[in-house]
Amino acid sequence: MERELKRTREALDALNRQLLDERQSRNDERNAEDAQRKEDEDDRSARQMEETAKITRAKEDERKIAAGEEALTFTIRFVDGTRKKIDAFPTDRVGDIVSKVCAKLGIRAHEHFYLAHRVNENSVLGGVDCFLQKDRTLAEQQINPKCNLVFKIKHYKRHKKWTDTVAQEWFFRQIHSSIISEYYPVSEKLAVELASLEIQSVFGDYSGKKRHAYFDRVGLDSYLPVSVSAHEYEYWQERLFRWHKRRKGLTATQARGEYIESFASKSPYWGLTFFDISDKTNQKFLAGIGEDGMYVFTPDKRSLIAAWPFDELVSWNRNQKGFFAKKRNHSALTIFGTSELQSLQMVALLNEYYMMLPQDYRDRLAIAIDGQEEIRSADLYLDPIAHRRKPMEYQSRLEVFKEEYMDRYLHESNTEAPVRKLCELIDQALDENRNLEDLDLSQCDPPLKDTQLASILDALDQARRYSKSGEQLIDNFQPTSINLWQPTSTLTESSITNICNFFNVFLGLTYVNLSNVQLDSQSDSDICTHLARLAGIKTLILKKCGIRPKMFTTLIHNIFSIQPTMLEVLDVEDNLLDHPSVIELCKQLEGTANNVSKLRELNISYNRIEAQGLDYLIATVGKRNASRGPRMEVLKCGGNKYGIAGANQLSKLMTIGLKELSIASTDMDAENALNIATQLRNQGSTIVKLDMSRNGNIGNILVRQRQGGDSRDNAQLFFSFLAGGSYSNVASLDLSGDDIRDNAGSALAKVLEHNAKLLDINLASNKIAQTANGLLPESWTDLLSKQRYITRLDLSSNGIKYMGLQRLFSAIASNKDTNLKVLRLDGNKFDDAPPGTSHHEIKDFFAQNVSVQELYLNSMGIRDDLLVKIGEGLANNRAIKVLQASANAFTTRGVADFSQYLSGNTSLQNLDLSGRDVQISDDTYLQAYKMLIDNSNVETILL
Repeated sequence: MERELKRTREALDALNRQLLDERQSRNDERNAEDAQRKEDEDDRSARQMEETAKITRAKEDERKIAAGEEALTFTIRFVDGTRKKIDAFPTDRVGDIVSKVCAKLGIRAHEHFYLAHRVNENSVLGGVDCFLQKDRTLAEQQINPKCNLVFKIKHYKRHKKWTDTVAQEWFFRQIHSSIISEYYPVSEKLAVELASLEIQSVFGDYSGKKRHAYFDRVGLDSYLPVSVSAHEYEYWQERLFRWHKRRKGLTATQARGEYIESFASKSPYWGLTFFDISDKTNQKFLAGIGEDGMYVFTPDKRSLIAAWPFDELVSWNRNQKGFFAKKRNHSALTIFGTSELQSLQMVALLNEYYMMLPQDYRDRLAIAIDGQEEIRSADLYLDPIAHRRKPMEYQSRLEVFKEEYMDRYLHESNTEAPVRKLCELIDQALDENRNLEDLDLSQCDPPLKDTQLASILDALDQARRYSKSGEQLIDNFQPTSINLWQPTSTLTESSITNICNFFNVFLGLTYVNLSNVQLDSQSDSDICTHLARLAGIKTLILKKCGIRPKMFTTLIHNIFSIQPTMLEVLDVEDNLLDHPSVIELCKQLEGTANNVSKLRELNISYNRIEAQGLDYLIATVGKRNASRGPRMEVLKCGGNKYGIAGANQLSKLMTIGLKELSIASTDMDAENALNIATQLRNQGSTIVKLDMSRNGNIGNILVRQRQGGDSRDNAQLFFSFLAGGSYSNVASLDLSGDDIRDNAGSALAKVLEHNAKLLDINLASNKIAQTANGLLPESWTDLLSKQRYITRLDLSSNGIKYMGLQRLFSAIASNKDTNLKVLRLDGNKFDDAPPGTSHHEIKDFFAQNVSVQELYLNSMGIRDDLLVKIGEGLANNRAIKVLQASANAFTTRGVADFSQYLSGNTSLQNLDLSGRDVQISDDTYLQAYKMLIDNSNVETILL
């Protein structure tokens, strides 16, 4: 009964919430309709008033012409750099000319706009805008056609709501122009943030196609000041695109509004109009006047000298010496020297901004302004910025780091380019307002060199030491990991000292990867010593570092002497370790009562370890995993010199409690492989991920053998651990490079039909397709048409030819229950298709596929006709996000025809069609590339 009452109450509550939501939704709709109705009425009223004003102006012009007055042509400059000519009489009031210009531009809110006469005073600022009085004529203000007239907004105020979106757009353009020209200095971080809002206002929501259009007709300086870092367009395109993604959903009006608000809240220069001033010693300064008062800066605007907001002022005025002001609770006046023109403008602007303050604010300040009326109702605007930021050259330690680093390439005789990966790391951290914790400089292109690493670490040291009086930097560089692995040995022993110094400064590192850094020198003991100082180190990766047994012994003694030891991952693949090295390691793994080892992952692959070391390791890990302490979960031990004795022990690795095991390149024989399968099949194996790749003997043994009068099917026996009744938990299996042939491949496919655990299987570089015809065994097409569990399949380089690929695609397309997400077919061959082939099976796969998200078709001999059919299928595909088809046989003509079908595809994000045949001619290459960009929404395109 109580349960029924509870359910009834919950149902009534849900119904009540639904009714309240519906009522709120109706109220919101009514409010929106009322607001739209009022806006439409205001718009109609404004148009009527403009028509009336237009008729009045026309009549007045006729009267002046009849009186013999001659109209003159004036050139008016706009904040976006454009110019317009307008005819006016010298007796025309400036306010009427402003209205006429506004009418031409579609601006209804005329009251915000002014004409200014830009006068060059040969000062720090150069041109000074002298705003014309609207109620006086051109002649009265001595304006002639030679005067440099500028149309702009005079008062920088944030509106509560813009009722005129065209006026808002011109206000946005004015601020944007001042930022781009560096009238208002901004940091690179803020410049990029604002640029993304501009891009959103121009292009709308992001797409791959729009990403490539940012710089179609304009240069970088249309979005960013010239002082930003010297990166290539492609770099900026990528950075701006990342920001553009965050702006999704903003209308043009909203984006411009956010631009204005972001600048106002984050810049110390928001809305300031600058004037040249000097003190009694004739030292030059700049005065900035804005909605909240007056501020005095150094000529470069980088330092604030004095802040005089309205609530600290009593009065201000001008005299024959310039401009003076008096602060509250001060008896003396402060006098600044300036020109008569500028002092007049300063006083007028301060008066006007004061009269735009809320009435209660003015009542409290009680500053007397003679002959000045309220310009516009303060109710139109948000309150002035409460706490204007102080100018700071840098806001954070990362900004200093990047500036110091880039300076080395701008001002020093450095022939190398900045390391792009480092710049991306810094910029992404800055853009996301987070600490840079992972200093990942791995796999740089080109590889990182000793000199580049030295330059990076030197710039980092300078940034760490940087300090400036009055500036409190955000310390957003707090690395917990460093990765210096390069594909080649470009970092030598000369980098070791710099690396040690880095360790010495950042003792909080928990992840260190020095793979391919050559440590086999006299400095190796320094590395060992400094690594031992990293008390919290959890991951240490030292692949291919030339580590010898002596250094390894020193290393593990130092690392495991840390109490408590935190090391969880140790990777020393491809060094010079022997079995005594493993024995020393095992002693450390055993730990002590006071210092228990937490190591859960160990990689000792491709060393010189023999069977004795493997035996010791199996015994140690087995004993440890049987205890209640931390378990070893991952072991990679392939590629060593175990010999026959060691290979016989491999099956024991299945039963010592590991979750992930790699025994690649161990030269196991038939009995070894079958023993492993037996252990995996039986209850007790905990292996989830198994790598048995590059064991070429496996293919040789997975055949039917005769023993006396009987025969046994080794393939069926081996793969039985994947059968339905097996206790195996293997979810990821790597059998690449094992020389598996069609019969064994067929046996594998048959057992997989009933396997619900295996999700990821790698069979690359085998011979599963039949040599004679390049077809996969029928059991594979049966499997792919039924299987529901495999999510990743790699059949690269298996000798599959056109007909085999055709059937493979048909099988996958017919499987409505498939969960296959990633399919790799690189290195198989499409190039034996008969002439005139329709390729409809391939096209149907692309059209009907709803599962595969990543497809790899590299080096497959794809020609133009097939590429076009793939394009036809992609036209309706909504699943594939990544398509790589590099190094094929199609030409730029095929690429151009392929691109015609991509306009409706919104899922494809990454497309790689690069290859020699499309790069033969620069002209045709660029045409094809442009067509791909223009016809698709793809974010990343390689051609």
